[in-house]
Amino acid sequence: MLDRLSIIIVTYNNGEILRQCLNSLKHSCGVLPEIIVVDNANDSATKLLVAEYENTKYIDVKENLGFAGGNNLGLPYCTIDYILLLNDDTIIDEEPFSDLIKYLQEHSEVGVVQGTMLLPNCENKLDSCGTFLTPFGIQKNRYFLEALENPVKQLETLSVFSVKGALMLFHRELLTCLNGVLFYDDFKSYYEETDFCHRVWLAGREVHFVGTKPIQHLMGQTSRKFAQSEIWSQYIANILFSFNTLFDNYGRWYILPRFYLINLANFLRSIVCFKWGMVSAYFKVFPKYKKTAALRKKVRKQIQSARVISDRELFKKIMVKPSLRFYFKH
Repeated sequence: MLDRLSIIIVTYNNGEILRQCLNSLKHSCGVLPEIIVVDNANDSATKLLVAEYENTKYIDVKENLGFAGGNNLGLPYCTIDYILLLNDDTIIDEEPFSDLIKYLQEHSEVGVVQGTMLLPNCENKLDSCGTFLTPFGIQKNRYFLEALENPVKQLETLSVFSVKGALMLFHRELLTCLNGVLFYDDFKSYYEETDFCHRVWLAGREVHFVGTKPIQHLMGQTSRKFAQSEIWSQYIANILFSFNTLFDNYGRWYILPRFYLINLANFLRSIVCFKWGMVSAYFKVFPKYKKTAALRKKVRKQIQSARVISDRELFKKIMVKPSLRFYFKH
């Protein structure tokens, strides 16, 4: 099964963490599947490290392209049918990849799957087991940061709005339904996998969380290297890009006013609480968003002309309506 798998790992100044990941892959898989390591830091030490592993290609980058651009760069180097996006800060004790491939083979309606991840730096609690959309445009994570106490319920396999790019598998042919686009380079990092999953739904395929043998996810090993204001502003700008290109008119009128309202409330709260980093982040959002105007126009035209499901239909499948308490917490 693993001979049909290509793994893309994007890394950025994470030499020892990457070594842990590659060692765990070698141990759990026996013979390493095809691995593409994209080095956003163009680090000579990382290049030497990757050379130690068989069947592993090193791709250097002249500038930091983020998770989105890094995976886009690595994609053409994949020569196998099934493509797995895997974070460099993951450790695999027992490989779940064979089960994920088998699941895709047995469920032709499914385009993307994610397996189970635990967070060793958070008392081994669960990472997100997929997300649902809410009426305010905020994602509701399933079981995130909850202890794994009821595996039958918590690791239930089901359809979700989106999954995490830290452990995300799809078949190469899926991209033909998405105009050949994995991620948009302009996203750099944050929300790119959710935008991808949203486009998969609009193309008539489903996104599933699959309860598998868990891997460890150290989480945040790259993002902690960057200013939180930059992360937040890019995140919000990417969400606005996605909402304004992927929602039809009904979806935009239903979601966007609520999304603006909740962010306005967060902006005002940040001022009152003297959270100047968050205030600064909001001022950076629209310059980032404005830069993508031409691309947004092109993408919206492509998506809306080719979509096979309306937002009314989609919301019935992937939306939940939590209490107001949920929004105050987030």
